[in-house]
Amino acid sequence: MEEVEKHDTEEDVWIVVSGKVYDVTKYLELHPGGVDSITMNAGQDTTEDFEAIHSKKAWKLLDAYYIGELAGAEGAKEEAAPAPAP
Repeated sequence: MEEVEKHDTEEDVWIVVSGKVYDVTKYLELHPGGVDSITMNAGQDTTEDFEAIHSKKAWKLLDAYYIGELAGAEGAKEEAAPAPAP
């Protein structure tokens, strides 16, 4: 989450929804609710807010902005720890 938190300006907006990270910077001007409704959540996990107000269409739109899984998020792939030396 530390990396996501760095992307919290109108010029660089990342959000987290359900353990997935999205760079929504290019979507700001297209958002029907306006720029502010996204930038106020920039660099944060917005799962609860997103689920509460968005349609299935909005969920599908997110796919275009997907950039990766949040490290440590439920369902995210964890890197395997090296095996201990014998």
